[in-house]
Amino acid sequence: KNNRQRPCYNVTKKGCEFIAHKLTGVKGAAFTARYINKFHDMEDVIDGKRIMSKKEALNRKKNNWYGRNNEKIENILLSSGWGKKYLYHRILTEVSDVWDSNYLKAMYKSKNGYYPRYAMDIIDTFQEVRDVADAYIDFLYNKFYIDEDYLIEEFEEEF
Repeated sequence: KNNRQRPCYNVTKKGCEFIAHKLTGVKGAAFTARYINKFHDMEDVIDGKRIMSKKEALNRKKNNWYGRNNEKIENILLSSGWGKKYLYHRILTEVSDVWDSNYLKAMYKSKNGYYPRYAMDIIDTFQEVRDVADAYIDFLYNKFYIDEDYLIEEFEEEF
């Protein structure tokens, strides 16, 4: 407009995001850099440009409800003869005896912006629901897995 020359900078996508981020200072810059790098790592995994490392995959698995209860779930399945689908149905039935499933779906949507893809996703989202699911898994584990060990020991003592 005023025939003035303005500086022009060639920056990468990450550089542009870094400039646009409003945090200042050393801590703000460090946070912004970590945030942008993690975001791009996630984007690369989603786009298939990068395969998630085994360590990342294990950490992600361990940090969700299923990952924390995987060993108990596998033992329950082996001891009971049930399939995963049936066990998940029983867990969700137990949860729905305490919590209204439509309410939980609505709360999930308000928190995440979309409805859960799988019904089991609700368990990982709310601590109170996790507590109910954990208690039920513990009950089943004690019923099927621990009792089976006791019965085997008792049987071996007889012979």
